[in-house]
Amino acid sequence: MHILLSLLINIIIVFFAFSSNVFAAATAEGVALNALAGCDDASLDITFTSGNAHREFGQATLEAGTILNSFEQNTTLGNFSGTFINYGISIPLQPDNTVIGSYAYVGETPPSFSDTAEFFMLYECTTREVIVSCYGAYGTCSQTAADALQPAALTLLKPNGGETIESASDYNIWWGAPPVAVSFTLRYSVDNGVTWGKIATKVPGNSYIWHVPTSLVNQKQCLVKVIGYNADGVKVGSDKSDEPFIIEVLNIATPVARATVPQGLPYTITWTANGTSSPPDQVVVKYTLNNGKTWKTAQGTLGASSFSWNVPAVSKPKNNAKVKVILKAGRVTVAKAVSGIFTVQ
Repeated sequence: MHILLSLLINIIIVFFAFSSNVFAAATAEGVALNALAGCDDASLDITFTSGNAHREFGQATLEAGTILNSFEQNTTLGNFSGTFINYGISIPLQPDNTVIGSYAYVGETPPSFSDTAEFFMLYECTTREVIVSCYGAYGTCSQTAADALQPAALTLLKPNGGETIESASDYNIWWGAPPVAVSFTLRYSVDNGVTWGKIATKVPGNSYIWHVPTSLVNQKQCLVKVIGYNADGVKVGSDKSDEPFIIEVLNIATPVARATVPQGLPYTITWTANGTSSPPDQVVVKYTLNNGKTWKTAQGTLGASSFSWNVPAVSKPKNNAKVKVILKAGRVTVAKAVSGIFTVQ
């Protein structure tokens, strides 16, 4: 009887130990650099949901493979939902402009795709420019700076889709490349890859400061491509942005899409202008109440990047209104943008 009881207890203990591992789970939901992160700190803010997780891991690395800090320990975040501010990864002070990879996971050791959430950020420590931001199930992200900057295949890191880049600005293009790739050609497209223009050739390293071109209108179908060559000038790979990004010359801030603008009263239209081919010296504001079938010149008072519009009176709500802002240098239009649809009533 005692033997059977002892055996039963052991089975129960093994079952619960097994269950605690099988049913452990952590789901990554977001990651950001902590406010303290820089050249002497690689801490993260990590967003996730965990249940019955047991272990956590943190690490900071350099491209050369140097490990600045690494730890693996029991976690107090076993049952957590939300954003954990300041997941601490302290590091020795690094020189200005050092690129640092900061990595963490919460879940199990050894980790697996099904039970562990991971987080990674690659950043330039002086400006805190984020080069790579990744979170997901274990195995989704790079784990070191070397992983991100020296992958097996040439990989464009930034811009990779969804960014809004100011026209005429200086923008850092970043890519990761295997050691065999030593020289790179960079190109860009504003029509989702139908045609390509040259940015630069024979570029070394992993980054290039691109002087973004000016544009008459916002370009919403932009891509960047990187092409790698070996020491003999033979092409060894290429990659492009996963999704389009925007080159923005003029952004109408108000009215926003689906806003309601009161009729017969002054309303302030505001905008932000970026670099243009020539400095504008004239602003024209127009409006439509029929989704662009006809446009009329708006009446009102011009301010600094704003216009106090005398909204016309209407007999019934107008649900297809838009405004258009046109910037001119002399008689030449250098930028123009149209708002989203809003209502005048």
